[in-house]
Parts: sequence; structure tokens; C-alpha cells
Amino acid sequence: QITPLALKKLLTEELIFRKSISDDKEFKDKLFQFRQIIDELDEEMIQLLKRRSDVIEQIGLYKKEQHITIFQLERWMEILKTRTDWATKKGFTKDFIEKMCLLLHEESIRQQTELMNKGD
Repeated sequence: QITPLALKKLLTEELIFRKSISDDKEFKDKLFQFRQIIDELDEEMIQLLKRRSDVIEQIGLYKKEQHITIFQLERWMEILKTRTDWATKKGFTKDFIEKMCLLLHEESIRQQTELMNKGD
């Protein structure tokens, strides 16, 4: 529980109230510019993900031809280590990059499983 004195201090000295919107035109213009950059970067990421997906398809077909399992433990461990190293050097948290890698890996497994289950 919080004491009345601590609550007063929190509300008057420590808590920062922020607006959810601004009517300032300069602010809106600058924010719009930032958001345009983010939109462009997101589109580039999606294009890269598509390229990655295309390579995964080739890998899946090759594994199917060679009768190789989809999941390769050594490769997965290598990916987790190298991507975590790369990302932490760029200022990202280990948790973030591990989650991202897991999502990418799950999609890769899904794609390859779909390919493996298709008839020739």
C-alpha cells in the first residue's frame, strides 16, 4: 500500500502527465515524416521476408528431393547464436531477437511442412 504522503509526492513531483495528441502543426508534420520512414522500412522488411520465404521454399524442395528432415537442430542452434550476437551488438535485447527468430523459424517449418506434404 501507499501512504497518503507518498501518493501526494507521486502525483505532484514524480508522475509525468502526457497528452495523447497534439494540435501543434510542426509536431504533426515531423511525426508524419517519421511515420513515412517507418512505413517505407516496414515495406522493405516485408520484401526481405518474401525473398527469405522464396529461399525457404527452395530449401524445402531440396530437402524433399534428398529425403532430409525439415528440422535441423544444429542449424537452428547456429541461427539462434549468430542472430543473437548480431542483434545485441546493434543494441537489441536478446529476448527480442530470440522471439523474432522463433517466429521466423516457425514460419519456415510451416512452409517446408506444406511443401513436404504436397504430392509430386
